[in-house]
Amino acid sequence: MHKRIRFLIIVAVIVTCVMVPSLAVAQEDTEPKPEYSTLAELSNKELGTVLGTTYDADVNNRLSENPTFKYYGEMSEMLLALKYKRIDACCLDKPVARIAVERNAGLAIMPEDAGPDANAVALPKGSSLTPYVSNIVERLVEDGTMEELEHEWCELPESERKLPEKDWTGSNGVLVVAVDDATEPMSYRSADGELRGLEVELAYIIARELNMDLDLRPMPFDAIMLSLSSYDVDMAIAGISITDERSQLYDLTPAYRSAIVTLVTRDVSSHEMGLFENIVQMIRSTFFHNGHGWLFITGVAITLLLTFSSVPIGTILGCLLGALIVCLSRPLELGGKSRKSAWFLRLLSRIARTILLGLQIVFSEVPIVIVLLVLRYLVFDFATTPGGFVAIIGLSCALAATVAGIVRDAVASLGNQPWEIASSMGYTTWKAFGRIISPMARRQFMPALFAAIMQSVFDTSVVGLIAVHDMTRVADLVRARSTEALPAMIATAVVYLAISSALEHVLKAFAKRVQKTNRYVSAEGEDAA
Repeated sequence: MHKRIRFLIIVAVIVTCVMVPSLAVAQEDTEPKPEYSTLAELSNKELGTVLGTTYDADVNNRLSENPTFKYYGEMSEMLLALKYKRIDACCLDKPVARIAVERNAGLAIMPEDAGPDANAVALPKGSSLTPYVSNIVERLVEDGTMEELEHEWCELPESERKLPEKDWTGSNGVLVVAVDDATEPMSYRSADGELRGLEVELAYIIARELNMDLDLRPMPFDAIMLSLSSYDVDMAIAGISITDERSQLYDLTPAYRSAIVTLVTRDVSSHEMGLFENIVQMIRSTFFHNGHGWLFITGVAITLLLTFSSVPIGTILGCLLGALIVCLSRPLELGGKSRKSAWFLRLLSRIARTILLGLQIVFSEVPIVIVLLVLRYLVFDFATTPGGFVAIIGLSCALAATVAGIVRDAVASLGNQPWEIASSMGYTTWKAFGRIISPMARRQFMPALFAAIMQSVFDTSVVGLIAVHDMTRVADLVRARSTEALPAMIATAVVYLAISSALEHVLKAFAKRVQKTNRYVSAEGEDAA
Protein backbone atom coordinates (compact mmCIF):
# COMPACT_ATOMS: atom_id res chain seq x y z
CA MET A 1 0.00 0.00 0.00
CA HIS A 2 2.80 2.42 0.90
CA LYS A 3 4.45 1.94 -2.49
CA ARG A 4 1.20 2.74 -4.27
CA ILE A 5 0.64 5.87 -2.18
CA ARG A 6 4.17 7.08 -2.86
CA PHE A 7 3.67 6.45 -6.57
CA LEU A 8 0.41 8.43 -6.56
CA ILE A 9 2.04 11.36 -4.76
CA ILE A 10 4.89 11.44 -7.27
CA VAL A 11 2.44 11.36 -10.19
CA ALA A 12 0.34 14.12 -8.60
CA VAL A 13 3.37 16.36 -8.15
CA ILE A 14 4.52 15.80 -11.73
CA VAL A 15 1.05 16.43 -13.18
CA THR A 16 0.67 19.55 -11.04
CA CYS A 17 4.02 20.94 -12.16
CA VAL A 18 3.13 20.30 -15.81
CA MET A 19 -0.51 21.34 -15.85
CA VAL A 20 -0.80 24.22 -13.40
CA PRO A 21 1.37 26.70 -15.33
CA SER A 22 -0.55 25.92 -18.51
CA LEU A 23 -3.82 26.89 -16.88
CA ALA A 24 -2.70 30.51 -17.09
CA VAL A 25 -4.66 31.34 -13.94
CA ALA A 26 -3.99 35.00 -13.44
CA GLN A 27 -3.90 37.51 -10.64
CA GLU A 28 -5.60 40.76 -11.50
CA ASP A 29 -3.89 44.00 -10.58
CA THR A 30 -5.58 46.19 -13.20
CA GLU A 31 -9.05 46.62 -14.65
CA PRO A 32 -10.08 43.46 -16.51
CA LYS A 33 -9.83 43.69 -20.27
CA PRO A 34 -11.95 41.08 -22.10
CA GLU A 35 -10.36 39.45 -25.11
CA TYR A 36 -13.58 40.20 -27.05
CA SER A 37 -15.85 43.16 -26.43
CA THR A 38 -18.77 42.78 -28.85
CA LEU A 39 -20.90 39.94 -30.14
CA ALA A 40 -19.83 40.71 -33.71
CA GLU A 41 -16.26 39.70 -32.82
CA LEU A 42 -17.52 36.18 -31.95
CA SER A 43 -18.69 35.38 -35.46
CA ASN A 44 -17.05 32.15 -36.64
CA LYS A 45 -15.50 31.67 -33.18
CA GLU A 46 -15.91 28.65 -30.90
CA LEU A 47 -18.24 29.22 -27.96
CA GLY A 48 -19.23 27.01 -25.05
CA THR A 49 -22.62 26.48 -23.40
CA VAL A 50 -24.02 24.13 -20.78
CA LEU A 51 -26.47 21.39 -21.79
CA GLY A 52 -30.06 22.27 -20.98
CA THR A 53 -29.83 25.97 -21.79
CA THR A 54 -30.87 27.66 -25.01
CA TYR A 55 -28.08 30.20 -24.91
CA ASP A 56 -26.71 28.98 -28.24
CA ALA A 57 -29.93 29.98 -29.98
CA ASP A 58 -29.93 33.35 -28.18
CA VAL A 59 -26.42 34.11 -29.46
CA ASN A 60 -27.12 32.85 -32.97
CA ASN A 61 -30.16 35.13 -33.22
CA ARG A 62 -27.93 38.14 -32.65
CA LEU A 63 -25.22 37.27 -35.19
CA SER A 64 -25.23 37.20 -38.98
CA GLU A 65 -22.44 34.61 -39.09
CA ASN A 66 -23.04 31.90 -36.53
CA PRO A 67 -20.22 30.68 -34.28
CA THR A 68 -19.46 27.03 -33.56
CA PHE A 69 -20.84 25.77 -30.25
CA LYS A 70 -19.42 23.12 -27.96
CA TYR A 71 -21.72 21.66 -25.32
CA TYR A 72 -20.65 20.76 -21.79
CA GLY A 73 -22.37 18.78 -19.06
CA GLU A 74 -21.09 21.09 -16.31
CA MET A 75 -20.08 24.71 -16.01
CA SER A 76 -16.68 23.75 -14.57
CA GLU A 77 -15.77 21.80 -17.71
CA MET A 78 -16.72 24.76 -19.85
CA LEU A 79 -14.67 27.24 -17.80
CA LEU A 80 -11.65 24.94 -17.91
CA ALA A 81 -11.99 24.74 -21.67
CA LEU A 82 -12.00 28.52 -21.77
CA LYS A 83 -8.85 28.70 -19.63
CA TYR A 84 -7.12 26.13 -21.84
CA LYS A 85 -8.07 28.22 -24.92
CA ARG A 86 -10.13 25.41 -26.41
CA ILE A 87 -13.03 27.84 -26.80
CA ASP A 88 -13.07 31.61 -27.22
CA ALA A 89 -15.96 32.46 -24.90
CA CYS A 90 -18.76 30.79 -22.94
CA CYS A 91 -22.40 31.62 -22.24
CA LEU A 92 -23.73 31.92 -18.68
CA ASP A 93 -26.58 33.44 -16.74
CA LYS A 94 -25.45 36.92 -15.60
CA PRO A 95 -25.36 36.29 -11.79
CA VAL A 96 -23.63 32.93 -12.35
CA ALA A 97 -21.12 34.57 -14.70
CA ARG A 98 -20.35 37.27 -12.13
CA ILE A 99 -19.47 34.68 -9.46
CA ALA A 100 -17.49 32.58 -11.95
CA VAL A 101 -15.33 35.59 -12.87
CA GLU A 102 -14.84 36.58 -9.21
CA ARG A 103 -13.53 33.10 -8.38
CA ASN A 104 -11.46 32.61 -11.50
CA ALA A 105 -8.74 35.16 -12.09
CA GLY A 106 -7.90 35.47 -15.74
CA LEU A 107 -11.53 35.63 -16.91
CA ALA A 108 -13.66 38.66 -17.72
CA ILE A 109 -17.25 39.43 -18.68
CA MET A 110 -17.87 40.88 -22.13
CA PRO A 111 -19.57 44.30 -22.09
CA GLU A 112 -22.25 43.25 -24.61
CA ASP A 113 -24.64 40.48 -23.61
CA ALA A 114 -26.80 38.24 -25.82
CA GLY A 115 -30.18 39.30 -24.48
CA PRO A 116 -32.81 37.66 -22.25
CA ASP A 117 -33.69 34.00 -21.82
CA ALA A 118 -36.83 32.97 -19.90
CA ASN A 119 -36.74 30.31 -17.13
CA ALA A 120 -39.82 28.34 -16.07
CA VAL A 121 -40.80 25.72 -13.52
CA ALA A 122 -41.21 22.36 -15.28
CA LEU A 123 -43.73 19.68 -14.26
CA PRO A 124 -44.49 16.23 -15.71
CA LYS A 125 -46.88 16.36 -18.66
CA GLY A 126 -50.48 16.50 -17.50
CA SER A 127 -49.64 17.09 -13.84
CA SER A 128 -52.59 18.07 -11.65
CA LEU A 129 -50.35 20.63 -9.95
CA THR A 130 -49.64 22.60 -13.13
CA PRO A 131 -52.50 25.14 -12.92
CA TYR A 132 -51.86 25.82 -9.22
CA VAL A 133 -48.11 26.24 -9.63
CA SER A 134 -48.59 28.41 -12.73
CA ASN A 135 -50.93 30.72 -10.80
CA ILE A 136 -48.43 30.95 -7.93
CA VAL A 137 -45.52 31.80 -10.25
CA GLU A 138 -47.59 34.37 -12.13
CA ARG A 139 -48.62 36.05 -8.89
CA LEU A 140 -45.05 36.10 -7.54
CA VAL A 141 -43.87 37.86 -10.71
CA GLU A 142 -46.70 40.40 -10.67
CA ASP A 143 -46.39 41.39 -6.99
CA GLY A 144 -42.60 41.85 -7.22
CA THR A 145 -41.64 38.86 -5.05
CA MET A 146 -39.41 37.36 -7.73
CA GLU A 147 -37.67 40.71 -8.18
CA GLU A 148 -36.98 40.79 -4.44
CA LEU A 149 -35.64 37.24 -4.51
CA GLU A 150 -33.32 38.05 -7.40
CA HIS A 151 -32.00 41.10 -5.55
CA GLU A 152 -31.44 39.05 -2.39
CA TRP A 153 -29.63 36.09 -3.94
CA CYS A 154 -27.83 37.79 -6.82
CA GLU A 155 -26.70 41.08 -5.27
CA LEU A 156 -26.55 40.79 -1.46
CA PRO A 157 -23.59 39.16 0.36
CA GLU A 158 -23.84 35.57 1.56
CA SER A 159 -24.46 36.61 5.18
CA GLU A 160 -27.69 38.40 4.22
CA ARG A 161 -29.18 35.54 2.20
CA LYS A 162 -31.66 33.54 4.26
CA LEU A 163 -34.19 30.84 3.47
CA PRO A 164 -37.66 31.13 5.05
CA GLU A 165 -38.58 29.05 8.07
CA LYS A 166 -41.19 26.33 7.64
CA ASP A 167 -44.32 27.92 9.10
CA TRP A 168 -46.97 25.81 7.39
CA THR A 169 -48.46 22.44 8.34
CA GLY A 170 -47.79 20.55 5.11
CA SER A 171 -51.04 18.66 5.44
CA ASN A 172 -51.50 18.22 1.69
CA GLY A 173 -48.66 15.72 1.26
CA VAL A 174 -45.08 15.94 0.05
CA LEU A 175 -43.85 18.06 -2.86
CA VAL A 176 -40.79 16.47 -4.51
CA VAL A 177 -38.75 19.11 -6.34
CA ALA A 178 -35.66 18.43 -8.45
CA VAL A 179 -32.97 21.12 -8.30
CA ASP A 180 -29.37 21.59 -9.35
CA ASP A 181 -26.87 22.03 -6.52
CA ALA A 182 -23.87 23.45 -8.36
CA THR A 183 -25.14 26.73 -9.86
CA GLU A 184 -24.55 29.50 -7.37
CA PRO A 185 -26.50 31.72 -6.68
CA MET A 186 -29.47 29.99 -8.32
CA SER A 187 -29.19 26.74 -6.35
CA TYR A 188 -26.15 25.45 -4.48
CA ARG A 189 -24.91 23.96 -1.21
CA SER A 190 -23.73 26.27 1.55
CA ALA A 191 -20.88 25.65 3.98
CA ASP A 192 -23.13 23.52 6.22
CA GLY A 193 -24.28 21.40 3.28
CA GLU A 194 -27.72 23.02 3.13
CA LEU A 195 -29.34 23.65 -0.23
CA ARG A 196 -29.70 27.37 -0.83
CA GLY A 197 -30.35 29.78 -3.66
CA LEU A 198 -33.03 31.73 -5.49
CA GLU A 199 -34.61 28.63 -7.01
CA VAL A 200 -34.50 26.81 -3.67
CA GLU A 201 -36.39 29.65 -1.98
CA LEU A 202 -38.89 29.63 -4.85
CA ALA A 203 -39.49 25.94 -4.09
CA TYR A 204 -40.09 26.87 -0.42
CA ILE A 205 -42.65 29.49 -1.42
CA ILE A 206 -44.50 27.13 -3.77
CA ALA A 207 -44.60 24.41 -1.11
CA ARG A 208 -45.99 26.89 1.43
CA GLU A 209 -48.64 28.09 -0.99
CA LEU A 210 -49.68 24.47 -1.67
CA ASN A 211 -49.38 23.60 2.06
CA MET A 212 -47.15 20.64 1.25
CA ASP A 213 -43.95 19.37 2.87
CA LEU A 214 -40.93 20.07 0.67
CA ASP A 215 -38.55 17.32 -0.44
CA LEU A 216 -35.66 18.79 -2.45
CA ARG A 217 -33.82 16.35 -4.72
CA PRO A 218 -30.47 17.66 -6.03
CA MET A 219 -29.30 15.99 -9.25
CA PRO A 220 -27.52 16.69 -12.57
CA PHE A 221 -29.54 18.34 -15.34
CA ASP A 222 -29.84 15.14 -17.41
CA ALA A 223 -31.24 13.29 -14.40
CA ILE A 224 -33.68 16.15 -13.75
CA MET A 225 -35.25 15.86 -17.18
CA LEU A 226 -35.36 12.05 -16.92
CA SER A 227 -37.10 12.31 -13.54
CA LEU A 228 -39.74 14.57 -15.06
CA SER A 229 -40.32 12.18 -17.95
CA SER A 230 -40.71 9.20 -15.59
CA TYR A 231 -42.96 11.13 -13.17
CA ASP A 232 -40.52 10.55 -10.28
CA VAL A 233 -40.61 14.18 -9.17
CA ASP A 234 -43.47 16.64 -8.93
CA MET A 235 -41.58 19.52 -10.51
CA ALA A 236 -38.13 20.84 -11.39
CA ILE A 237 -36.70 24.31 -10.77
CA ALA A 238 -33.27 24.37 -12.41
CA GLY A 239 -32.99 27.29 -14.80
CA ILE A 240 -35.01 25.41 -17.43
CA SER A 241 -35.32 27.53 -20.56
CA ILE A 242 -38.70 27.72 -22.28
CA THR A 243 -38.71 26.10 -25.73
CA ASP A 244 -41.41 24.67 -28.01
CA GLU A 245 -39.84 21.21 -27.78
CA ARG A 246 -39.94 21.20 -23.99
CA SER A 247 -43.50 22.50 -23.97
CA GLN A 248 -44.50 19.37 -25.85
CA LEU A 249 -42.73 17.05 -23.38
CA TYR A 250 -43.43 18.82 -20.07
CA ASP A 251 -45.79 21.30 -18.48
CA LEU A 252 -44.08 24.69 -18.21
CA THR A 253 -45.27 27.54 -16.02
CA PRO A 254 -45.01 31.20 -17.01
CA ALA A 255 -41.44 32.48 -16.70
CA TYR A 256 -40.40 33.21 -13.12
CA ARG A 257 -37.36 35.24 -14.22
CA SER A 258 -35.68 36.55 -17.31
CA ALA A 259 -32.06 35.43 -17.39
CA ILE A 260 -29.56 37.71 -19.11
CA VAL A 261 -27.27 35.65 -21.34
CA THR A 262 -23.77 36.86 -20.51
CA LEU A 263 -20.58 35.95 -22.34
CA VAL A 264 -17.35 35.26 -20.45
CA THR A 265 -13.98 35.35 -22.16
CA ARG A 266 -10.34 35.55 -21.13
CA ASP A 267 -8.84 38.62 -19.48
CA VAL A 268 -5.89 39.76 -21.59
CA SER A 269 -4.72 42.28 -18.96
CA SER A 270 -3.88 39.61 -16.36
CA HIS A 271 -0.52 38.02 -15.73
CA GLU A 272 0.32 34.49 -14.67
CA MET A 273 0.85 33.65 -11.01
CA GLY A 274 3.75 31.55 -9.80
CA LEU A 275 3.54 27.80 -9.34
CA PHE A 276 3.36 27.97 -5.54
CA GLU A 277 0.60 30.64 -5.64
CA ASN A 278 -1.37 28.52 -8.07
CA ILE A 279 -1.12 25.43 -5.88
CA VAL A 280 -2.16 27.33 -2.73
CA GLN A 281 -5.13 28.89 -4.53
CA MET A 282 -6.24 25.54 -5.93
CA ILE A 283 -6.06 23.81 -2.54
CA ARG A 284 -7.89 26.65 -0.81
CA SER A 285 -10.73 26.76 -3.37
CA THR A 286 -11.01 22.97 -3.47
CA PHE A 287 -11.00 22.04 0.21
CA PHE A 288 -11.57 25.16 2.34
CA HIS A 289 -14.03 27.32 0.44
CA ASN A 290 -17.78 27.26 1.11
CA GLY A 291 -17.74 24.05 3.16
CA HIS A 292 -16.03 21.91 0.54
CA GLY A 293 -14.13 19.99 3.22
CA TRP A 294 -17.38 18.80 4.80
CA LEU A 295 -18.67 17.74 1.39
CA PHE A 296 -15.55 15.61 0.88
CA ILE A 297 -16.05 13.92 4.27
CA THR A 298 -19.67 13.15 3.39
CA GLY A 299 -18.65 11.78 -0.01
CA VAL A 300 -16.00 9.51 1.52
CA ALA A 301 -18.53 8.15 4.04
CA ILE A 302 -21.08 7.36 1.32
CA THR A 303 -18.44 5.75 -0.90
CA LEU A 304 -17.31 3.52 2.00
CA LEU A 305 -20.92 2.59 2.75
CA LEU A 306 -21.58 1.62 -0.87
CA THR A 307 -18.34 -0.34 -1.13
CA PHE A 308 -18.53 -2.34 2.07
CA SER A 309 -22.24 -3.06 1.59
CA SER A 310 -22.31 -4.08 -2.07
CA VAL A 311 -19.10 -6.16 -2.11
CA PRO A 312 -20.12 -8.82 0.46
CA ILE A 313 -23.75 -8.87 -0.71
CA GLY A 314 -22.76 -9.20 -4.38
CA THR A 315 -20.10 -11.83 -3.69
CA ILE A 316 -22.43 -14.05 -1.65
CA LEU A 317 -25.31 -13.67 -4.12
CA GLY A 318 -22.98 -14.39 -7.04
CA CYS A 319 -21.62 -17.58 -5.46
CA LEU A 320 -25.17 -18.78 -4.72
CA LEU A 321 -26.36 -17.91 -8.22
CA GLY A 322 -23.41 -19.66 -9.82
CA ALA A 323 -23.94 -22.73 -7.65
CA LEU A 324 -27.63 -22.87 -8.58
CA ILE A 325 -26.91 -22.58 -12.30
CA VAL A 326 -24.21 -25.28 -12.13
CA CYS A 327 -26.27 -27.73 -10.07
CA LEU A 328 -29.42 -27.26 -12.14
CA SER A 329 -27.43 -28.08 -15.27
CA ARG A 330 -26.25 -31.48 -13.90
CA PRO A 331 -28.19 -34.74 -14.41
CA LEU A 332 -30.85 -35.26 -11.77
CA GLU A 333 -29.89 -38.93 -11.45
CA LEU A 334 -26.47 -38.04 -10.00
CA GLY A 335 -26.13 -39.86 -6.72
CA GLY A 336 -27.56 -43.17 -7.82
CA LYS A 337 -31.22 -42.16 -7.63
CA SER A 338 -32.72 -42.36 -11.11
CA ARG A 339 -35.35 -39.72 -11.79
CA LYS A 340 -35.86 -40.17 -15.50
CA SER A 341 -39.58 -40.60 -14.99
CA ALA A 342 -39.85 -37.31 -13.10
CA TRP A 343 -40.03 -35.24 -16.28
CA PHE A 344 -41.68 -32.34 -14.52
CA LEU A 345 -38.66 -32.00 -12.22
CA ARG A 346 -36.39 -31.85 -15.24
CA LEU A 347 -38.63 -29.25 -16.85
CA LEU A 348 -38.74 -27.23 -13.65
CA SER A 349 -34.96 -27.29 -13.30
CA ARG A 350 -34.50 -26.21 -16.93
CA ILE A 351 -36.92 -23.31 -16.49
CA ALA A 352 -35.20 -22.22 -13.28
CA ARG A 353 -31.76 -22.53 -14.91
CA THR A 354 -32.92 -20.48 -17.92
CA ILE A 355 -34.27 -17.73 -15.69
CA LEU A 356 -31.10 -17.62 -13.60
CA LEU A 357 -28.91 -17.60 -16.70
CA GLY A 358 -30.99 -14.77 -18.15
CA LEU A 359 -30.57 -12.68 -15.01
CA GLN A 360 -26.85 -13.39 -14.95
CA ILE A 361 -26.42 -12.40 -18.60
CA VAL A 362 -28.50 -9.21 -18.26
CA PHE A 363 -26.64 -7.89 -15.24
CA SER A 364 -23.21 -8.89 -16.53
CA GLU A 365 -23.61 -7.60 -20.10
CA VAL A 366 -25.53 -4.36 -19.47
CA PRO A 367 -23.33 -1.41 -18.35
CA ILE A 368 -23.66 -0.58 -14.66
CA VAL A 369 -24.76 2.96 -15.56
CA ILE A 370 -27.85 1.61 -17.35
CA VAL A 371 -28.59 -0.80 -14.50
CA LEU A 372 -28.51 2.02 -11.96
CA LEU A 373 -30.68 4.33 -14.06
CA VAL A 374 -33.29 1.62 -14.68
CA LEU A 375 -33.44 0.70 -10.99
CA ARG A 376 -33.58 4.33 -9.86
CA TYR A 377 -36.13 5.73 -12.27
CA LEU A 378 -38.18 2.72 -13.41
CA VAL A 379 -38.09 -0.04 -10.77
CA PHE A 380 -38.05 1.84 -7.46
CA ASP A 381 -40.19 4.76 -6.37
CA PHE A 382 -37.90 7.76 -6.74
CA ALA A 383 -39.81 9.83 -4.18
CA THR A 384 -39.57 7.32 -1.32
CA THR A 385 -36.58 5.05 -2.00
CA PRO A 386 -33.17 6.40 -0.86
CA GLY A 387 -30.65 6.68 -3.66
CA GLY A 388 -27.99 4.93 -1.58
CA PHE A 389 -30.21 1.86 -1.22
CA VAL A 390 -30.76 1.73 -4.99
CA ALA A 391 -27.01 2.06 -5.57
CA ILE A 392 -26.25 -0.84 -3.21
CA ILE A 393 -28.84 -3.02 -4.96
CA GLY A 394 -27.51 -2.16 -8.42
CA LEU A 395 -23.84 -2.62 -7.54
CA SER A 396 -24.58 -5.88 -5.71
CA CYS A 397 -26.54 -7.29 -8.67
CA ALA A 398 -23.80 -6.33 -11.13
CA LEU A 399 -21.11 -7.94 -8.98
CA ALA A 400 -23.28 -11.02 -8.37
CA ALA A 401 -23.71 -11.55 -12.11
CA THR A 402 -19.97 -11.34 -12.68
CA VAL A 403 -19.19 -13.70 -9.80
CA ALA A 404 -21.79 -16.20 -11.04
CA GLY A 405 -20.07 -16.29 -14.42
CA ILE A 406 -16.71 -16.82 -12.73
CA VAL A 407 -18.10 -19.75 -10.72
CA ARG A 408 -19.55 -21.36 -13.86
CA ASP A 409 -16.27 -21.02 -15.77
CA ALA A 410 -14.23 -22.37 -12.85
CA VAL A 411 -16.46 -25.44 -12.49
CA ALA A 412 -16.47 -26.04 -16.25
CA SER A 413 -12.66 -26.02 -16.29
CA LEU A 414 -12.64 -29.07 -13.95
CA GLY A 415 -14.31 -31.28 -16.53
CA ASN A 416 -16.53 -34.29 -15.73
CA GLN A 417 -14.08 -36.36 -13.70
CA PRO A 418 -14.89 -34.76 -10.31
CA TRP A 419 -18.59 -35.28 -10.95
CA GLU A 420 -17.99 -38.93 -11.85
CA ILE A 421 -16.00 -39.43 -8.64
CA ALA A 422 -18.83 -37.82 -6.65
CA SER A 423 -21.38 -40.06 -8.39
CA SER A 424 -19.35 -43.18 -7.57
CA MET A 425 -19.34 -42.09 -3.92
CA GLY A 426 -23.15 -41.82 -3.93
CA TYR A 427 -23.28 -38.03 -3.57
CA THR A 428 -26.27 -35.98 -4.72
CA THR A 429 -25.70 -33.04 -7.03
CA TRP A 430 -25.83 -30.49 -4.23
CA LYS A 431 -23.65 -32.56 -1.91
CA ALA A 432 -21.12 -33.13 -4.68
CA PHE A 433 -20.90 -29.42 -5.39
CA GLY A 434 -20.51 -28.49 -1.76
CA ARG A 435 -17.94 -31.13 -0.76
CA ILE A 436 -15.88 -31.76 -3.89
CA ILE A 437 -16.56 -29.38 -6.79
CA SER A 438 -16.60 -26.09 -4.91
CA PRO A 439 -13.34 -26.63 -2.97
CA MET A 440 -11.55 -27.80 -6.13
CA ALA A 441 -12.85 -24.83 -8.15
CA ARG A 442 -11.68 -22.24 -5.65
CA ARG A 443 -8.16 -22.23 -7.04
CA GLN A 444 -9.57 -21.48 -10.48
CA PHE A 445 -11.97 -18.66 -9.69
CA MET A 446 -10.20 -16.90 -6.79
CA PRO A 447 -8.00 -14.54 -8.91
CA ALA A 448 -10.92 -13.63 -11.16
CA LEU A 449 -13.14 -13.13 -8.11
CA PHE A 450 -10.66 -10.68 -6.61
CA ALA A 451 -10.52 -8.73 -9.87
CA ALA A 452 -14.33 -8.58 -9.99
CA ILE A 453 -14.47 -7.26 -6.42
CA MET A 454 -11.93 -4.54 -7.19
CA GLN A 455 -13.89 -3.55 -10.30
CA SER A 456 -17.04 -3.31 -8.17
CA VAL A 457 -15.24 -0.79 -5.95
CA PHE A 458 -14.46 1.38 -8.97
CA ASP A 459 -18.05 1.04 -10.23
CA THR A 460 -19.20 3.11 -7.25
CA SER A 461 -17.82 6.14 -9.07
CA VAL A 462 -20.87 6.31 -11.38
CA VAL A 463 -23.63 6.37 -8.75
CA GLY A 464 -23.68 10.17 -8.88
CA LEU A 465 -25.88 9.81 -11.98
CA ILE A 466 -28.77 8.71 -9.75
CA ALA A 467 -28.36 11.63 -7.33
CA VAL A 468 -26.15 9.86 -4.79
CA HIS A 469 -23.41 12.09 -3.38
CA ASP A 470 -20.52 9.66 -3.36
CA MET A 471 -16.89 10.78 -3.57
CA THR A 472 -16.91 11.27 -7.33
CA ARG A 473 -20.13 13.29 -7.29
CA VAL A 474 -18.74 15.50 -4.52
CA ALA A 475 -15.61 16.08 -6.59
CA ASP A 476 -17.84 17.13 -9.49
CA LEU A 477 -19.72 19.57 -7.25
CA VAL A 478 -16.49 21.11 -5.96
CA ARG A 479 -15.10 21.24 -9.48
CA ALA A 480 -18.26 23.00 -10.66
CA ARG A 481 -17.77 25.73 -8.06
CA SER A 482 -14.00 26.14 -8.01
CA THR A 483 -13.43 25.19 -11.70
CA GLU A 484 -10.20 23.52 -10.56
CA ALA A 485 -10.37 19.88 -11.60
CA LEU A 486 -6.94 18.61 -10.56
CA PRO A 487 -7.14 18.77 -6.71
CA ALA A 488 -10.65 17.31 -6.57
CA MET A 489 -9.72 14.46 -8.90
CA ILE A 490 -6.53 13.73 -6.95
CA ALA A 491 -8.55 13.59 -3.72
CA THR A 492 -10.95 11.14 -5.36
CA ALA A 493 -8.07 9.01 -6.60
CA VAL A 494 -6.52 8.88 -3.12
CA VAL A 495 -9.83 7.74 -1.59
CA TYR A 496 -10.26 4.93 -4.11
CA LEU A 497 -6.62 3.97 -3.73
CA ALA A 498 -7.06 3.65 0.04
CA ILE A 499 -10.25 1.59 -0.32
CA SER A 500 -8.75 -0.72 -2.94
CA SER A 501 -5.55 -1.16 -0.91
CA ALA A 502 -7.52 -2.09 2.22
CA LEU A 503 -9.59 -4.58 0.25
CA GLU A 504 -6.47 -6.00 -1.37
CA HIS A 505 -4.98 -6.81 2.04
CA VAL A 506 -8.22 -8.44 3.20
CA LEU A 507 -8.48 -10.53 0.02
CA LYS A 508 -4.84 -11.65 0.27
CA ALA A 509 -5.40 -12.81 3.84
CA PHE A 510 -8.50 -14.67 2.72
CA ALA A 511 -6.61 -16.26 -0.21
CA LYS A 512 -3.98 -17.66 2.17
CA ARG A 513 -6.67 -19.41 4.19
CA VAL A 514 -8.22 -20.79 1.00
CA GLN A 515 -4.84 -22.17 -0.10
CA LYS A 516 -4.54 -24.10 3.14
CA THR A 517 -8.03 -25.52 2.63
CA ASN A 518 -7.21 -26.42 -0.97
CA ARG A 519 -4.17 -28.47 0.11
CA TYR A 520 -6.36 -30.49 2.45
CA VAL A 521 -9.06 -30.95 -0.21
CA SER A 522 -6.49 -32.02 -2.83
CA ALA A 523 -5.06 -34.62 -0.48
CA GLU A 524 -8.55 -35.90 0.31
CA GLY A 525 -9.42 -36.05 -3.38
CA GLU A 526 -6.28 -38.08 -4.17
CA ASP A 527 -7.14 -40.55 -1.39
CA ALA A 528 -10.68 -40.90 -2.73
CA ALA A 529 -9.38 -41.51 -6.25
